[in-house]
Amino acid sequence: GYYALLAAAIVAFTYQRARLPILLAGAALATATLFAASSLSKAALIGTAVMAGVAAIRKPVLLAVTAILLLVGMSMRDPSELIDRVTFRMQDLGSQEDDTLEGRGYSRIEMHPQYLALGAGEVGHDRHGDFGGELHSSWATVLFSYGVAGTAILLVFFWQALRFLRPLDWLFPLPVFWYGVTHQGLRFRLFWVFIGLLCVVTYHARVMAARRARISRARPAAVRG
Repeated sequence: GYYALLAAAIVAFTYQRARLPILLAGAALATATLFAASSLSKAALIGTAVMAGVAAIRKPVLLAVTAILLLVGMSMRDPSELIDRVTFRMQDLGSQEDDTLEGRGYSRIEMHPQYLALGAGEVGHDRHGDFGGELHSSWATVLFSYGVAGTAILLVFFWQALRFLRPLDWLFPLPVFWYGVTHQGLRFRLFWVFIGLLCVVTYHARVMAARRARISRARPAAVRG
């Protein structure tokens, strides 16, 4: 499910910038949606739906093509079983134990506040005397394992990498970051590929805009000269 969400985010973000054919981009988004649905991951399903909404804002035609290709793909086999499973999965949203912050291990932070400054590290989870496993959250893991200091360093890194994003472009990484609230997402390579793409593409766009601005300012001076 997470790979599907990341793939959808990458395609939706780079579609216009990389000048992808609309059929190719639509097929990629439709495939990612099917994979997210097949995984039955609530976070991936919601995130992919949000990504589709973002695509509709940026390029309504892309959403239409994606929807058509999705219907075509689902028509190749009986989709009723998948629809029933997804519907059943989403009906109990918020009612299962793992839908709560406590079920995801956030209570460990409250139970051991002494680690908030510098962190407890990421090994020997059983020493904390609670459910024994790792925290099911990227951001809670960073806070508990590396403390406020480590969390601040990571936030500074993300700010430096993403500070050139335009306001509307923040809609692309937000579903991915939200996935990390209830799942481990930082350890996947595709996540960092996505962050790298956001950084490089937005920085390049800023450099090109500054270059065009310099050229436009230089032309009147050349004419006067």
